[in-house]
Amino acid sequence: MKGGAMKRFYLIGLWAVLTMGWTACGSSPDEEPGKQPGEEQPGGEQPDEEDPDKEYTFVVSPDVLECRPEGETLNISVRSDAEWTAEMADMDWGTMDMVSGDGDAEVHVTVEANTSGVQREGVIRFRSLDKTEEVKVMQASIDLQVPMVFLPDGLGETDAGIGLFVVNRTAEGDGKLVSLTGNQVDNMEVTWKDGSWNFVRPAWWKDPDTAVNAYAYLPYRNVLPEDTPSAWKLSVGTDQSVAVPQCAYYGAVSDVLPGEEGILSVGMRPLNGCVSLQLTYDAQIYRLLGVSLEGGASEAMLDLNTGSVTPYTEGAEVVAYLQGEEGNKTASWILFPQSLSAGTVFRLEMKDLREGEDAPAMIREIRLGDDMELLAGKRLELACYVSATLEKLVLGEVRITDWEPGGDFTFPFN
Repeated sequence: MKGGAMKRFYLIGLWAVLTMGWTACGSSPDEEPGKQPGEEQPGGEQPDEEDPDKEYTFVVSPDVLECRPEGETLNISVRSDAEWTAEMADMDWGTMDMVSGDGDAEVHVTVEANTSGVQREGVIRFRSLDKTEEVKVMQASIDLQVPMVFLPDGLGETDAGIGLFVVNRTAEGDGKLVSLTGNQVDNMEVTWKDGSWNFVRPAWWKDPDTAVNAYAYLPYRNVLPEDTPSAWKLSVGTDQSVAVPQCAYYGAVSDVLPGEEGILSVGMRPLNGCVSLQLTYDAQIYRLLGVSLEGGASEAMLDLNTGSVTPYTEGAEVVAYLQGEEGNKTASWILFPQSLSAGTVFRLEMKDLREGEDAPAMIREIRLGDDMELLAGKRLELACYVSATLEKLVLGEVRITDWEPGGDFTFPFN
């Protein structure tokens, strides 16, 4: 073989060997060395990771759950393209059947019966990536309270209101009224209207199983700063000439349950007694202008727990209410129980018509000769004849009768 031909053959063989070697390495001139075909290039898309700029769905509904007081199970719908978690806040009275998930789900929320007496609220928070959704949960309380109906026994129709305190009995307490506030019912007014007694605003028993003590008085008034359960001030006034004052009443019951109708029945008894003085005189000669009693007890302190009454004013002059025709009038006083001692004065103001209408009033006094006891619910009746010369004021027989239905008796006046 000639030398030139040999040289061309060598170059062709070398090229073939190099080509075969390049192909065996599995790369092309356009590919980077060491990179497998189909392998992701740096800076390209990462199919196994979320795209931070990609929009995804995360919706929780409804945003408010209103649960029945008796408790129930409700559903919350979750629509999500990603994983999510859920937690309850301020809701130890509820549970969820799911607290996490991946994708869409229905979460069942179960709440217990609400016997707290007040509405309660809680929140369920759902989170997915950088989003948060909240569901508000609300539940009213089961109405365990029983409406209270007050029936005062021993009272008829009256314009005056009744004040009522109701104390719940507990294992630690006996239901005594130790404070004028913080009780089941605090000085609630009850008034007569349309043929029945009604609270000025609704009153309730605590629940069907709690017994109470109740303390009622009449006439109603607001609490004063100086009032205490053992010293509740009552007054019938010192000028009773315009109209007969309202008699004070008291009643109490203990260890009472509401029953099916929620009725609280309290027997009421009078705290006052009545003194009446019948005056007979010649209407052609005299006109009776007024009568007053010295030392009448028109004010007293009531112990709301026991019903005992203690007069606390002495020496007050109480003007009587006059009834009847001229010549035969009756002077009456409503007072708290007290002893009328010998020497107690009834003062009569009269005018002698024989001296003309402009004649000055004359004052005459009648004095008790014996001690007398005025009792609650009793009427102390006295009679007096006024002579033509006003030189004699003769007290006749004294009678004490029941002011409420019952028996009566008399005794002589000395």
